[in-house]
Amino acid sequence: MAICLVLTFAACDASWSAEPELPNCCAGSNCDLAAGTGAAKSSEFQADTFSGFFSKLFDSSDYPARWYCGSWTLETGWLHVISDIGIFGAYFAIPIVLLYFLLRRPDLPFPKIIWLFAAFILACGFGHLVEAGIFWWPVYRFSGLIKAFTATISWVTVLVLIRLMPEVLKLPSMALLGQQLKNANQRLDSALEAGNIGVWQWDVEQDQFEADERARQMHGLQTGVGVDTLALFINLLHEEDREELNAAAERCVLHGANYSANYRVPLADGSTRYIQLHGKLVTNQQGRASKLIGVCIDQTELTEYHNAVEKLSLVASSTRHSVIITDRYGVIEWVNNAFTDLTGYGLEEAIGQKPGDLLQGPDTSQLAVGVIRRALHDYRQVSVELLNYAKDGRPYWIALEIKPVFDSENRLINFIATQVDITEQVKRTEELIDAMESAESANHAKSQFLANMSHEIRTPLNGIIGFTDLLMHDEKSTPQERREYLETVRASGQHLLTLINEILDLAKIESGQMSVERIPCSPQEILNEVISIMRPKVQEKGLRLTSRWVSKIPSQVVTNGPQLKQLLLNIVGNAVKFTSQGGIEIVARLQEHATGCQLALDVVDTGIGIPADKLEMIFLPFSQADSSVTRRFGGTGLGLAISKNLAELLGGSLSVASVEGEGSTFTILIDAGVSVYESNEATRLGDETALCRLTEGNLPSLQGVRALVVDDGEANRRFMSVVLDHAGAETWTAEHGKEAVRFAATQSPEVILLDMQMPVMDGYTAASLIRLQGFEGPIIAVTAHAMHGDREKCLEAGCSGYLSKPLGRDDLLRTVAYAVHEYRLQQAAY
Repeated sequence: MAICLVLTFAACDASWSAEPELPNCCAGSNCDLAAGTGAAKSSEFQADTFSGFFSKLFDSSDYPARWYCGSWTLETGWLHVISDIGIFGAYFAIPIVLLYFLLRRPDLPFPKIIWLFAAFILACGFGHLVEAGIFWWPVYRFSGLIKAFTATISWVTVLVLIRLMPEVLKLPSMALLGQQLKNANQRLDSALEAGNIGVWQWDVEQDQFEADERARQMHGLQTGVGVDTLALFINLLHEEDREELNAAAERCVLHGANYSANYRVPLADGSTRYIQLHGKLVTNQQGRASKLIGVCIDQTELTEYHNAVEKLSLVASSTRHSVIITDRYGVIEWVNNAFTDLTGYGLEEAIGQKPGDLLQGPDTSQLAVGVIRRALHDYRQVSVELLNYAKDGRPYWIALEIKPVFDSENRLINFIATQVDITEQVKRTEELIDAMESAESANHAKSQFLANMSHEIRTPLNGIIGFTDLLMHDEKSTPQERREYLETVRASGQHLLTLINEILDLAKIESGQMSVERIPCSPQEILNEVISIMRPKVQEKGLRLTSRWVSKIPSQVVTNGPQLKQLLLNIVGNAVKFTSQGGIEIVARLQEHATGCQLALDVVDTGIGIPADKLEMIFLPFSQADSSVTRRFGGTGLGLAISKNLAELLGGSLSVASVEGEGSTFTILIDAGVSVYESNEATRLGDETALCRLTEGNLPSLQGVRALVVDDGEANRRFMSVVLDHAGAETWTAEHGKEAVRFAATQSPEVILLDMQMPVMDGYTAASLIRLQGFEGPIIAVTAHAMHGDREKCLEAGCSGYLSKPLGRDDLLRTVAYAVHEYRLQQAAY
C-alpha cells in the first residue's frame, strides 16, 4: 500500500521534474554517474509504474552497491553488515521462542498479540538482513517493500494493543498473581490437611507413582520408603481389593472415565484402614492417557461408624420393641418395623412428624406429657407409662423411655425413644386392682358378715344356754313356764339350724354342687304352704299376707318344688322382715310362649324400700343395702344371694323394683316346662309335697322294731335311742363301726342308724361290711356332711337312707318308720 502511494504521488507531482541537488553519497570520486553511459545524462527523477516496480523488485542495475556509495572504510562497512546480520539473527530467534512458548502454553491470555509481536520482530529482523545485503546487492525496491510491510505490521500491532489495553489493564500483576497463587496453595494444603486428604499421581506413560506425605501415612508408609510404581502401590492394599483397584485403573485409562474406588489397607499393628480414592485422567496433545491425578481420603472412622450404625439399625429393626429416632427438635427421622406393627404408621408417614402429634389422643395423660416435655427441655432421660392411639384409633399402653444422644462435643444431636407395648400388663393390672378392690370389698362384707353371724349365733345360744340354766336351777318355775322355756330353746336351735342351712346352700350354689330335679308339682299348693308358714310372723307384726292369680291357675308345673318353695319363702320372709305396716301380696301368673311356659311370682310389699344405687348390691353375698339395716332388722345378708342363684338354677331370674320409703316388688321368673298338666290330683307318688303334708298321726307304728343306733357322740346316741324307745322300738347302741358290725351279726336288727364319721371304723366301712354279712334291712346314714355328693357316697357304701344333722324328732321318726315300712312290704312281697 505504501509503495502504491509513493508511486502514485511521484507520477502526479510535476514539481518532482525540477533538477535536484546531487546526493552526498554520490559527491565523491567513487560515485561514477557516467559509468556505462558514455556521457552525463540529465539528472531528473524517474517514476516507476506499479507493474514496473514489481518487475524490477530485485533489479539492482538502477542503484550502486552501498560499498560504492560514500566513503566507506572497510571497518565501518563490515560493522554495519555484521550488526545488521546479528540483529536479524536475534529478531529471527525471538519470534521462534515466543511461538514455541505460546504453543506450550495455550492457556496464556491474548495469544493474537503474541503472534503480532512475532511477525513485527521477524519483519524488523528481515529488514536488517536486506540492509546488510545492499552493501553488495542494491535491491532498494525490495528493501522498501520490507520496510513498508514492517511499518504496516507495526501499526496493526499498535492498534491491537490500543484495543486490548483495557483488558490488559484488568489483569493482575505478577506479584499479585504470585501472592494469590501462594494463598490458594496454602488454603488447598490446609483444606487437604483438615480433611485428612492425601494427593497422588500416576504417570501412565512412564509408570511412575507419586504421593504426598499424608497419602503415604494413610497407607502405612514410613518416611523414605518409596513406592514408585502402581503395582507396588496396589501391593499395599488388602489382597481382596487389589484386583478390583487394578481393574478400575485399567478402565479409567482405556475409557477416559473418572476413577473412584474404596479399599482396605492392612497396617503393621494388625488394624485395618479404610480408604476412599478418587482420580481424574489427564491426556496429552494426542489424546492419549498421560496421567492419573487424584486424592485419597481416610474413611476409617466413618466406615466403622457406619458399620456400628448398620449393626445398631439391624438390631433396632429386628427388635420386637418399637424404636423412634428424632432430631434434636423432636422430629421423627427413623422408626423400625415394630413401630409400624404397633401403631400402623409406616416410615414414610412418620418421618417429619412429632411423636406426640402423631400418637397422642383424648385420653392421653397430660401429666405424663408434661413430664416428658420438661425432661426433653432439660436434655434428660425420662421413663413414663403413656396411653397412645394407633392409626386405626385403637388405644394402647406403652412403657416409654427416651434418651438424649450427644456428640463428642457434648452437643445434642438426637433423641432415641423405645416403646414397649404393655397394654395386656395394664389390663391385667387393672383387673388385679379390680379383683383386689372386690376382694377388699368381699373381706369387708365377710367381716360384716362375721360380725352379724356372731350376733346371730350368740343371740340364740344365749336363749339356749340361759333357759337351760333356768330349767336346771330354777325350782320355782311352774310347768307352763318350763314349757315356755323349752319352746324358747327349741326356737333358738331352729334359728341356728336355719343359719347353718343358708350357709350350706350358698356354698353348694357357688361350688356348682346344687342339682335341680324337675318334677311336676302344684304351684297353688306351694303358695298355700308358704302363706301358712309365714302367717304367724305376719300376724305377729299386724300385717296382711295375700295371694292372687292374674292368669288361669295351672294345677301343676314342671319344676323343682322344694327349691321353688325355699325361693318364695326367702323372698316373702325378706318382705315381712322389712315391712312395718301395710302388707305383702303375692301376684302369680302363667306366661305361655311358643317354646314353653314361665311362672312369674311378684312379691309386693309396703316396706322401707331400697335406694336406687343399692339395687344391684343387695344380691351380692354378705351384703345388705345399709349396715344399719342389719342392726335394725337382723339377718346374714345371704337370703337374696341364695334366692337369685336358685331362680337362675330353675331357669329364670330374680329382679327388683323399688322406691325408697314406699316399698319394693321382687319378681321371680322360672321355667314352668314345655307343658302344664291339668290333673286335679292333690299329690302324686314321688311328689315331695306329699311328704311335707304327712303328720305324726299317720306314721306307721315302731312297736317291736329292733333298731341299732351307732354314733361316737353320746348325746346323739342318747337322743336317737330315747326318741325310738318312746315310739315303741327296741334299741341297742354302739360307739363305732367295729361294734356296729358285731351287733349287726349277733342282734339281728331291722334298721340301723349309722354315723359316717367315727373313730376305730367309720360308717362307710361298717356299712359295706354289714352288707357283706348278708344284712338286707335299711341302713340310714346319719351325718353332719350336707354337701353335694355326700348322699351319693353314703348310698354307694350300702346305706339305703340319709339324714343330715342336726336331727329333729319328727324327721327321725318319719324316716325310720317309712324305711321299716318299705322293708316289711318288700319282705311280705317275697
